Amino acid sequence: ADIFRDLEDVKRQFHHLLKTLSQNALVAYNAADDNLQSVLAQGCWSKTQGFNTKEGLQAAAITSDFSQFDVRNEGETIATIHWPLIGEHNAQNALAVFTLLTRAGFEAKAIAAALESFKGVKRRMEILSEKKGVTIYNDFAHHPTAIKTTLKALRAKVGARRIIAVLQFGSYTMREGVHAPSAFVEALSAADDVIVKSNTQNQVVLAALKAHFGERFLASDAVADIADAIHREAKSGDTVLIMSNSSFDGLYNLL
Repeated sequence: ADIFRDLEDVKRQFHHLLKTLSQNALVAYNAADDNLQSVLAQGCWSKTQGFNTKEGLQAAAITSDFSQFDVRNEGETIATIHWPLIGEHNAQNALAVFTLLTRAGFEAKAIAAALESFKGVKRRMEILSEKKGVTIYNDFAHHPTAIKTTLKALRAKVGARRIIAVLQFGSYTMREGVHAPSAFVEALSAADDVIVKSNTQNQVVLAALKAHFGERFLASDAVADIADAIHREAKSGDTVLIMSNSSFDGLYNLL
């Protein structure tokens, strides 16, 4: 999505995808998402089925981080999921799976068992290490919306424990300053401390983050300094979340 001009351009591409599907295809979509509704409103000749509605499938959190949740159909629980993933966004993905596989004839119990066996994918809240009481995660979050969603899920998991967010402006839009500084302040607000690999294009964003986080903010263009800061600051009980869509210039090898 980082190569498109704006949200409308992204939606236009998704509509092009819809036009490639046959009339017999089934499109499962989050009916609570206005952007998806507007894509479908442009025209869709395939079958559609929305979830996240009172009349259809919903995810009801058992734990605040959605590592456990009930799948409900018209208010009645049809399955309970206990899996290693976190975040409401992942629970919504699970509802899409339920929607499609139920239509394909699978029983709710079998779908739930398959989801519970799913371990996630690399670079999506992937645990890099758990040493001396410090957990380090690696995530692909590369724009403010993804950063905010990931941190929201992690905050729900760890509660009041400290989160150190480590961010690289790796994507094109983040490097070129497409996003407003306020978007990064809002996206990172769930973190306690923020460390950013700086570059010359992002001085306005860095200034906004410094103004918001104060002494809890560090910017450096040297990966070795960032690694030293993580080693120095992270204490037992803390969580370090590293976010980048690239190699972070070898940071992972220094931790």
